[in-house]
Amino acid sequence: MPDQSSASTEHALMQEITAPLATLPDDPVPVVADVDFPIVLRGYDRDSVDDYVRRTSQLVAELQATRSPESAVRRALERVGEEVSGILQRAHDTAGRVTAQSRSEAEDRLETARQEAAQIVLRAEERVRELDAETDRIWGERHRIVEDTRELARELPEAAAEHDVIVIDSLTHFWGGQGGTLDIADGKFGGWKTARPAQNDIVQAILAAPAHIIVCVRSQIEHVQEQDPKTGKQVVKKLGLSPKQDKDLEYELNLACELDIDHRLSVAKSRTTAVPVGRSFPAGHARDLGKEYAAWLESGEPFADAAARASLDKARSALSQEQKRELWAAWRANGLPADLGLLTVSQAILAGTLIKAAKESKAQPQDGAA
Repeated sequence: MPDQSSASTEHALMQEITAPLATLPDDPVPVVADVDFPIVLRGYDRDSVDDYVRRTSQLVAELQATRSPESAVRRALERVGEEVSGILQRAHDTAGRVTAQSRSEAEDRLETARQEAAQIVLRAEERVRELDAETDRIWGERHRIVEDTRELARELPEAAAEHDVIVIDSLTHFWGGQGGTLDIADGKFGGWKTARPAQNDIVQAILAAPAHIIVCVRSQIEHVQEQDPKTGKQVVKKLGLSPKQDKDLEYELNLACELDIDHRLSVAKSRTTAVPVGRSFPAGHARDLGKEYAAWLESGEPFADAAARASLDKARSALSQEQKRELWAAWRANGLPADLGLLTVSQAILAGTLIKAAKESKAQPQDGAA
């Protein structure tokens, strides 16, 4: 089915072919035969005759075109061809200009994209160099912090040899301060594989120091999320204060106290009945706590000598693994320290009794079997 453009072209062509027919008179012969020229001095008027000849020639040509459709079509096609040729030439010229402009714009865009890509690569390479430098700096900082921790652990016993009492204020900075244990652990300077030994080094240095160590630690309010039995909804419950330090640190202390906003000192943990848990000292009476605790320390017995500790160590090492497990359970039940160097004379005697009992408990079934 022809489209609108081809239909309009055919219509124009038919009008071109049939246009001469519309100008012809119904009977062209009288028009040619009935001629009356004006008479002038020497014959007919030349202009009238020329006009007649012109009209007659046109009429003859139109009659020929009417009698020969092929000629009319050829003439119309020649005129239409010239117009179409002109249109095609203009279209070709326009297409050439559009193509050239498009190519130019495409080249400009490609060049812009190349420049932008080069800039991106340069920025990426610069960022990689910055990250490499930052990584080197972080690893250097990590090694420095670990070395500082080890140096602190080495210096603490040396300071304890010269001073009876050492105050560490505060151990929270060592835990959560910049470059502290948490910084080492959270990925900034490594993981807990490095952080835990660093924490243990300072704790062991505190425990092994031959002096009284007073450790100051900041506190924070601890919360827990639990389900309300009445409503079934999750609620946040305040548990109280907790130290901003490793949760295992409190187990290593002989005495732990909390200082509230009114400067009241309350005993939160104690290994002696002389200063029991729950005992509180109002503001201005903290020295009373020191006096009572010092009196308890002075009332204690001396440590076991080196020979006694060596004998206990040898006897304990001779036990089997099962006997050692049984001994350790009895050891903890009697409140004996894990470090033989902290045994008092009476505790050393008790430790010897426990070692002997663990050894004999394994021999009894063998005697019964015999």
